[in-house]
Amino acid sequence: ESNFGSAYARNKGIELAKGRFLAFLDSDDIWYSEKLSQQISFMLKGRHSFSFTSYNKINENGAEIGANLVENNIVEYSDLLYTNSIGCLTVILDLEVLGKKYFMPLIKKRNDYALWLTLLRNGNKAYGLPKVLASYRFRKSSLSSNKFDVIKYQWEIYRFHQHFSILKSIYYMIFYAYYGFKKTYNN
Repeated sequence: ESNFGSAYARNKGIELAKGRFLAFLDSDDIWYSEKLSQQISFMLKGRHSFSFTSYNKINENGAEIGANLVENNIVEYSDLLYTNSIGCLTVILDLEVLGKKYFMPLIKKRNDYALWLTLLRNGNKAYGLPKVLASYRFRKSSLSSNKFDVIKYQWEIYRFHQHFSILKSIYYMIFYAYYGFKKTYNN
């Protein structure tokens, strides 16, 4: 009855999940009809417990406004510290391998990214399928649209979830800002 935010809702989904594979889809995003079959086949064939795909960005009316393409087929913890290249709507996790011991921190933004970092910090790798299998709806009023606010949450990830020193956090924030700027102006 109350809105506790996306992290709470996603954690409730993780807690209640009964199947082998777990995927996330927000109400305004779109999975293509072949997403689950192609991605799970990719995971089973490669024995991957964590996978993600490329995706299109669409505006509020459904018009394509860019894409986030898989650039690295394998993403490790050190890669993800510089920029989040993994869209939540594209992720599938194999709970048979990973278990249900991982949850998103209860923060307003970047909770999915914090979970990816935790999974990768614990020795897992994320495997990218370079096919566009979903569309992410970008809304001007969405939580992720205010870039200055996102920077605050990114800082929180480095300082309080990764427990980095101030200098190490500044180091990664510089790269985060660089890659964010590059992504924004290349699309």
